[in-house]
Amino acid sequence: MDNNWKQDPRLMAMDPEKVSLLMEFAEKTAHTDQSQLMPHFLHICQEANAKGLQFTNSETALLVDILSCHMPEKDRKKLPFLKLAAGKIAGGIHK
Repeated sequence: MDNNWKQDPRLMAMDPEKVSLLMEFAEKTAHTDQSQLMPHFLHICQEANAKGLQFTNSETALLVDILSCHMPEKDRKKLPFLKLAAGKIAGGIHK
């Protein structure tokens, strides 16, 4: 994944602590085998939860849009499952 997503102006409206957490996730997973992405994803969800951070539906949609723009189509098809899993882990995503 390239780092162009970090320059997306829509991130400016997001809580800086959330953006920081996402940057940390991106750094940890930049060279991670795809089979290991889910454990990293689960960990970052738990870390956000522990910090009291909850992503709104619009923030989640923005992140999916930004982070998936360069994904192969087969990987993009997995995104609905990941969003559902994130909502379950985080105790529900708030509007």
